[in-house]
Amino acid sequence: MDKKIEDFLDKLRISEDEREFILGLKKELPEKYSKLKEKFLGYGVKFQIYDRGTLGFVPFEEFDENARRRVDSTSKFFKIEIPEGVKFDDPMPICCFTRSQYMGNHHLNLNFGDNTHATVVVGSTIPDFSGEQNVLSNMEVKTGMNSEVKIVILNSFRKEQRVAPLVRGKFGQNSKVCINVINLINGTKHTSDYRFIAGAGAEVKLHVISFARNSDRIEDSYRIDLEGKKSNALISIRGISRDHSYQKHVAIIEAGPASSGSTGIADTAGYLLQDESRFEVWPSLIVKNDDIHLDHQAYIGHIPDETIEYLRSRGFTRESAMFLIVHSMIEPIKNQLPERFQFEVEMIARLLIENKLPEI
Repeated sequence: MDKKIEDFLDKLRISEDEREFILGLKKELPEKYSKLKEKFLGYGVKFQIYDRGTLGFVPFEEFDENARRRVDSTSKFFKIEIPEGVKFDDPMPICCFTRSQYMGNHHLNLNFGDNTHATVVVGSTIPDFSGEQNVLSNMEVKTGMNSEVKIVILNSFRKEQRVAPLVRGKFGQNSKVCINVINLINGTKHTSDYRFIAGAGAEVKLHVISFARNSDRIEDSYRIDLEGKKSNALISIRGISRDHSYQKHVAIIEAGPASSGSTGIADTAGYLLQDESRFEVWPSLIVKNDDIHLDHQAYIGHIPDETIEYLRSRGFTRESAMFLIVHSMIEPIKNQLPERFQFEVEMIARLLIENKLPEI
């Protein structure tokens, strides 16, 4: 294994048994994950896997046609159901993949019953150290009424892999849903489309942290539709770009005719670490009801030299000063993550600034 990759895994505190599984040296899940699955089965969580077929996606007409990805022998349909009233604090890790030399375009269906309280961490790919390619092409999330759900989506793709995942969700009355997306792209074109529907009284928060470097190209769209009374939406995007990378983020909030008393804000910010980097934000507010309040704000720019020089005069190195400024920008979103992922996001940001992220 490349020394840079080994050092990278060390810095992220990846254990030895996890590392062997990632590298393809072990076919079995690490023991702690096997025990975790038994624990969640004890809660009544149901896991189902289909070789072929069609999942019941949230009915967006424009989505239904696009959702029919190429399905080959390695593609799987994963369905996970968390029954009504189930509550657990430990994050449930989900990684949809197959061990095969062929591309696996996988589909994930997550159903949360009424009054559930759960945290789920979804890996869109496994690291490609073992020569395998596994992509989560489509994901659907549904929640019942009065549920509190936190979902972490980790997007990390191999060099020269072109991916375009579609994520859809429909959230029930008075539910509270927090979705955290982390993009770590590696010489890849990444185009994803997220769209969610919020029912009456639902609160939907979508937090995005996006890292890009080298020739990475990220073009993502995030949308929340407010369809019931007194529903709330937040789209918060933080991006960091260096080298010749390009990021474009579209943030859309639509308040429908039945959304009286609803509120929403699209908040986007991007830091360019070098002049060659590009970062674009396209906020859009669609209003179909007079009794609502929507707002947006955006910031794009370089880290101010005077701020860096001020911190250097206080004893910080240039890299430490840049990290401190960037950290202050991503910290509100980072704090929404489970503790382990807070550390990993912080470490990746530091390595990106120091240009020490390995080629994976």
